[in-house]
Formats: sequence, C-alpha cells, structure tokens
Amino acid sequence: MRSASGYIGAVAQRVGALVGIGDAGLRIWDIAKWPVIALLVGLAYAILC
Repeated sequence: MRSASGYIGAVAQRVGALVGIGDAGLRIWDIAKWPVIALLVGLAYAILC
C-alpha cells in the first residue's frame, strides 16, 4: 500500500512533466509540500472548530 505522500509525489511528477517543470521544480515541491500540507490541515481545523 502506498502512502499519501507517495501518491502526491506521483501526481507531482505527472503534473511537472505536463507543465514542463524539470527536476529542480519537483525538488522544490518535495521540500515545500510539508508546510503546505500543515497549512491546509491547520486551516481545516480552524474552519471545523
């Protein structure tokens, strides 16, 4: 079973290839995705509580 981050990585590779972003863009997303995910979780928590 793949983890959620495994699916996110696969989607990022496909979108990056479609848009034309190279390995550098995918590496930046690989680093930046964790703060983005944390922000979305915090936002969802704030909206629900």
